Amino acid sequence: MAYAMDWKKILIISALLLAPLALMNCGSAGENNSASSRVGPKGPTDPSKLYFDLTAESIVVQSGGTAAFTVRVRDSLGNVAGGVSVLFSGAGTWTGNPGTTNLNGVVSGTLAITGGAGTLAYVTATVEDMSLTIPVQVLPTGGPPAK
Repeated sequence: MAYAMDWKKILIISALLLAPLALMNCGSAGENNSASSRVGPKGPTDPSKLYFDLTAESIVVQSGGTAAFTVRVRDSLGNVAGGVSVLFSGAGTWTGNPGTTNLNGVVSGTLAITGGAGTLAYVTATVEDMSLTIPVQVLPTGGPPAK
């Protein structure tokens, strides 16, 4: 067989063909690649058997800056759960935190970070008897050091 390929050649060709697909979602230097984070879903809570997740708009914030957080709550069937009490906690001053999910099962809050540069600020959301926490890295004012 003049055109027979061994398994090594097939493996190399496959890797070369699939590499662009693996790199497709890696941002470029010109894009805004802010670091966000989501934890959860966690549940079921007691007594209501709810599931929830906590999302941070950015997990890297300048000292004295703000970070936005969102909690989404669903019932055991996956339906949105409005009117659920959510407690946000973390070092700093909270704004826009009504404490209860809206009709879409969402509640948001913004934290003015008071932690010192080079530290981690921990933000926790609690629904009934369960909590989720996201760490936020606090940078010096002016952003990361120049390279």
